[in-house]
Amino acid sequence: MGCPLTSFFEIEEFINGLPEKDKLLIKNLYDLSSSDTAIEIPKTLEQKVVRYLIGCENGDLNNAERQKLLNNIKNQRIVRVVNRWTYESALYNYWRAFRPGMNTINMEKLIKWLKENITEKEEGCDFCNPEKYTPEDSFGRIYGKYCVTSANLARFEEFHSLLIFNKHNPLDFNREEFFDYMETAFRWFSRVKDISDNYRFPLLVWNCLPRAGASRVHGHMQLLAGASIFPKMKLIIDSSIRFFDRHKRNYFEALYEVHNILGLSRYRHGVKIMCYLTPIKEREIFIMSEKIDDIFIDILYNILRGYIDTLKVISFNLSLYEIPLNENGNCLYITRIVDRGNVFTQTSDIAAMELYASPVIAQDPLQLRKKVFDHWLE
Repeated sequence: MGCPLTSFFEIEEFINGLPEKDKLLIKNLYDLSSSDTAIEIPKTLEQKVVRYLIGCENGDLNNAERQKLLNNIKNQRIVRVVNRWTYESALYNYWRAFRPGMNTINMEKLIKWLKENITEKEEGCDFCNPEKYTPEDSFGRIYGKYCVTSANLARFEEFHSLLIFNKHNPLDFNREEFFDYMETAFRWFSRVKDISDNYRFPLLVWNCLPRAGASRVHGHMQLLAGASIFPKMKLIIDSSIRFFDRHKRNYFEALYEVHNILGLSRYRHGVKIMCYLTPIKEREIFIMSEKIDDIFIDILYNILRGYIDTLKVISFNLSLYEIPLNENGNCLYITRIVDRGNVFTQTSDIAAMELYASPVIAQDPLQLRKKVFDHWLE
């Protein structure tokens, strides 16, 4: 659906103008509010603040623009969003995007970083020769055309393996290669299930580059199968049950509908894509599908290439897991992808607020929606 909302920081006013049924649905899922906060900037600090912000935007300002910028930073808007059921939350402030390390990627600097931190680390890489230098599962390796599995040396679960790409550079993959990665991963899940029906909760994670938690630069995903569902997934299941008991409707359908009302979603051949309202960090995309098929994998591929090629996000976390919906075997596959921040800065994107309070978000999800839907999914 079309959405006249042009800035996420005007969302409360937008919701107040919606039909009552839409306002009620949003209220049933979220606590959402906004407030304005003012600060005073001493005259002695003004020049430094302007230079600080201009430096992030790589531009020059005339006097009128300079004063407008100062007025805007003196009067900031905070948007708070809390999911009533999962307790996921986010605190949005546009000006957080202008902190050191949040600036736009310089392409020349990026190319140099990729060479120094990826290409030059290929020599002596164990993952470049996995049959010699990685362990294998008790049931052996599973080979794809462009990847191979390896046992994880330090496991989280009884069944915990790696999917190692043939290519060293994790950012260098095309559609055919990505399809092979996913097909090989699900062959691994099937092999584990054949060995033991107890390990029926699959989890695929991809920590791309060390900033996202990878111990190796070489392209690889992690594959896990749990005997019980992982707690964070169980929270979603329990929340959906409580939501149904209270409102007599499917939680996941309501979740998508709220994002659709706000113009943050897209439906494509059974796959529901959302720029998530309560992201764990910047630019999180939340995808739901009842099956893993070529359409789903193609959408996921396009989003990842958009992340890398359009947004220049080169370090990210991806998770794909299965949520059982009922005793009849129906399930929902949920995929989440989040940007892990600027690789050039030593400042962590996650700090005490994210660990113990609430994620603090700078990026407007409406701007992400425009790039996701207008460029990557057409």
